[in-house]
Amino acid sequence: MNRWLGNAALLSAAAALYALAVWLRPPATVTPADHARALARPFALPFLWRGLADGRHEESPEALAARGEQLLALFPGWVDGHTLFASHLAFAASTKAASPEVATDRLTAALAMLERAIVTHPAGAVDYLTAMASFVDIRGAQDPRLAAVLAARSGRSPTAIADAYLARAEAAKPSLNLSDQRTYLLTRAIESALRSGDRERAMETAAAMRRRLPTAANRPLAERWDRALDSLSRYLRGDPDITLTMLADDPLLTDMLAALQDSQPPTPRGPR
Repeated sequence: MNRWLGNAALLSAAAALYALAVWLRPPATVTPADHARALARPFALPFLWRGLADGRHEESPEALAARGEQLLALFPGWVDGHTLFASHLAFAASTKAASPEVATDRLTAALAMLERAIVTHPAGAVDYLTAMASFVDIRGAQDPRLAAVLAARSGRSPTAIADAYLARAEAAKPSLNLSDQRTYLLTRAIESALRSGDRERAMETAAAMRRRLPTAANRPLAERWDRALDSLSRYLRGDPDITLTMLADDPLLTDMLAALQDSQPPTPRGPR
């Protein structure tokens, strides 16, 4: 009985402190645009989701990405959603292009989509920038003709462009202050791909990260990551010799496995 009374007293005290903290906390800034989005969501969302479901089978990848951006305007803070729809342009639309110039246009459109997302949701900047780096790195490695067009347009190689995005991500998160940790920022892009159910992009980003690991200063850590990412990729490819239990024994993969277990189909069912 005394223990129950003691727990009740502690619970009451905690509730009182929480209420005081809420009362003392400055009110969140709510803009007219936030009010407009809140009013529009219940009416617009069913039609947009239905359009996405239909468009997934009937429309081009770039048209699907455009529909996705309409939806994302209602959820500016949905980081994985923005990244997923941008990836439709960077990968599906770009790889099906009739020429390397059009392929590069579509990749560039994907990058521009995430640049706009940074403006509307600065808190997601690190995730957007690491995704952009992975898009450029992967597509440049996949398609030498695209890499050549991109280099001719920008005056930089895909690797240099990806490094620039990672440098911006590093600057947005000052605690990541070692240059070789730009490589490890790509873990966030792998997690995002896994959460959205895009296993192919997760494997491609893991491969891009593994290509960067030989330049990392901490060789033992880089070798551990190389083995971990190899095991993860083998599991995602369906290798029967690699199990979730085996992956769970590696602490490097904890966040990635959590993202995998929280995964959604490639066209998401709703905002996270």
